[in-house]
Amino acid sequence: MNEIKAIENIYKERESFAIIGLTGRTGSGCSTVAEILSRSFDSLSLRATKEYDYTNADERKFKVLHDFMSERGKWKAFSIIEMSSIILDIVLEMGKDPLIDFLDGLQKEENNPVINIPEYRDLKAKLGKLSYTFEEAEKFKLLDVKLDDIENVDQYHNYYTKTLLDNKKRIKELLSGYSCTETQKPETEGQKRSKLHLYTYLFQQFGNNIRASGNPYSLEFSDEHSFTFLKKVKTLIDIISTYDKNNKKIHGYA
Repeated sequence: MNEIKAIENIYKERESFAIIGLTGRTGSGCSTVAEILSRSFDSLSLRATKEYDYTNADERKFKVLHDFMSERGKWKAFSIIEMSSIILDIVLEMGKDPLIDFLDGLQKEENNPVINIPEYRDLKAKLGKLSYTFEEAEKFKLLDVKLDDIENVDQYHNYYTKTLLDNKKRIKELLSGYSCTETQKPETEGQKRSKLHLYTYLFQQFGNNIRASGNPYSLEFSDEHSFTFLKKVKTLIDIISTYDKNNKKIHGYA
């Protein structure tokens, strides 16, 4: 009986929300698909359905699905959880100084490869004007949320679904205005230099480091912290799910 009840509980959870994972290279369309899934049914821009004179089975099936999903309450808009936002949140939680130290360290001449960021002094000055984004992240450390406190959940939900996304947009706009050069120094082949977008380069580094160590600035593998990223993703799903339940909503997550 306990096994049957456990299985029933699993299916109840599946009815409450669905999780869709989207992955792909930059420009592959993941963000576009996620944005579409977050829309209301009326704004999906679906093609018109036929009432009769179907030319194939797909047209009839589309009509059946369209009529079903257009009924009130059938379509549930998805909430978007961007992995890049979780990466940024981990960076912001650690504070501005560690980020500056990391950027300084990337450009040391003894490194291989050597990273050079033109107009770096200008970039640091502009990052200083975004100090409030680090301060806000300090107030809402993801793993400190109290899921049994309705007001606390509301505050975290507002930060992670609105404030953090706004801050990410500002930081992305800033970093996207800069590039960096990566210079390899193999002894036999001479120097190899490539130009990279700073935003893309840094977030690839942050992501690789976090998956290995839980720290955006360290690639050294850590058994204890290698699942930090997944814990934070799960916690954010719990926050949104709890918020929706508190407000009697049912959503999916993409």
